[in-house]
Amino acid sequence: MAKNETDPAVLAAFDTMIAGVKDAERKGATMPYCSINGNMYAMINKASVIGLRLSDSDMQAFVLAGGQPFEGVPGFVNKDYGAIPATMLGDTKALQTWFRLSHNFASKLKPKPTVRR
Repeated sequence: MAKNETDPAVLAAFDTMIAGVKDAERKGATMPYCSINGNMYAMINKASVIGLRLSDSDMQAFVLAGGQPFEGVPGFVNKDYGAIPATMLGDTKALQTWFRLSHNFASKLKPKPTVRR
């Protein structure tokens, strides 16, 4: 695996996770992510860790299920995101459940204008 390449197993788990929500799509070539209405809600950081944006109540449950703090960039913890633990990567049901909760949360956020260049 090249230095800035996403771990293939993590990318496969990300795609499995996304497949559980109709119309969700993976974006980003070098740093995969998902967004809705201009709000990002799922991503893979450069360390090949999946992060999900969750509501406060869902975040509490996620941490109890093994979720960890998520660093979108090294040294910066994204407070609205939780990191999928490596032990959960092979659990399709758990991945899709947490992703669905993240997608539903993001779909209720105020839309952000997107900028096309």
